[in-house]
Amino acid sequence: MRKVRLFIVVCITVWVTSCVPEDAPTPTKTLMRGNWELIEATDSTGDIKSKIAFPITVIQLADDDGMTGTFGPMFTRIVYGPSKWIEASAKFDQVWDYANFQFNNGDYWVGKDVQPRFTVEGRLKATTAIGGTAFTDLLSVLGVNSQWFDHTIYHKFQNVKVDFSQNNEVMTWTFDDETIGVYNKKDTNGNYVLWRGWPVEKFLRSKYVFRKRTQGIIDLVKAAK
Repeated sequence: MRKVRLFIVVCITVWVTSCVPEDAPTPTKTLMRGNWELIEATDSTGDIKSKIAFPITVIQLADDDGMTGTFGPMFTRIVYGPSKWIEASAKFDQVWDYANFQFNNGDYWVGKDVQPRFTVEGRLKATTAIGGTAFTDLLSVLGVNSQWFDHTIYHKFQNVKVDFSQNNEVMTWTFDDETIGVYNKKDTNGNYVLWRGWPVEKFLRSKYVFRKRTQGIIDLVKAAK
C-alpha cells in the first residue's frame, strides 16, 4: 500500500511539474528599450565607427516607439554611402549641434513577442542655428540634385535584422539585402510624400553593434566631449 501511495505521489508531482509554464522569452521590443552606445560599425570599406561618431553615437529607444540620439552621421552613411565622405563629414558640426544636446529624432517599430527584424526611421534635418541651409549644403556635397533639397527627410528602413548577445546587453543592427529603404518628406498636412532625391536601393549594407548603458544620452555625450 505504501508503494502505491508513493507511486501516486510521484505521478502527481511529475504531472504538476509538467504543467508549470516555462518562462516566455522576452519580447524584442522590451529588449530594445533603453540607452545604447555604438561600439562597432562596419560596412564594405571595413571599420567605420570613428567615421560616424561626432564625437559619439548614442541612441535612446523609448517605450512610445520614439528614437532620439546622435545618429545623423550614421544614417547619412547608410543612405548616401562613403562617396565624398571626408568632404561631407567636415560639414557635420554645421548641421548637427550635438555639443549643445540638440539631437536627431526618429521612430522604430517592432512586432509582438520575439522578432528577428524591425523597422527604423531616422529624421535627418539640421539642428544647428544655421538651420536648413547647412543641411542642403550637405546634400549638395553628397550629390543630391538641388530640386530635391528639403529641410527634413524621413529615411525609413524595413526588415532591419536585430540580434542580442551578452545577456541582452549588446544589440546588433544589420542592414542587408532583405532590408528595404523608403524615403519620405511631409506635405503641409503632415502626410508622407515619397522623396525621390536618392535611389533607395543604394543604401549601404552595414552592421552596427550597440552596448546598453545605464547613463542617459546627455551624460554620455558630455563624457565624450
